[in-house]
Amino acid sequence: MNNVSASPVRSQAHGISSVGRYNYLSPDYNLTWSSNITGVTERELFLAATWDATEIFRLVFVRTFVSSIGGKHSVRVLPATHPSMFREQRHRKFGRCYSLQLDERIRQRGVYYIKME
Repeated sequence: MNNVSASPVRSQAHGISSVGRYNYLSPDYNLTWSSNITGVTERELFLAATWDATEIFRLVFVRTFVSSIGGKHSVRVLPATHPSMFREQRHRKFGRCYSLQLDERIRQRGVYYIKME
């Protein structure tokens, strides 16, 4: 998992010299909340500079107490194929934060543990 809320490489592409210049509230920094690329809105800059769920999680593995009809005790949840299970909240300082909202069919089987990679 990434320890910073914004991508340094993508931020630099928009003229932001460091992640601190984008989101660190300090008298030592003059925050840059706009892109040097013409036509890029603040929303587009935020989406370009912060991490998407598919970039943070390669795989979410859910182990259940009760097996499925097919006899499996595990479910693989991928952000790309199960986007509705990843609830996004946007924060200026922390970037995009995600909550995992498992499908009712999975929750009914009882969650034993969740492993995120």
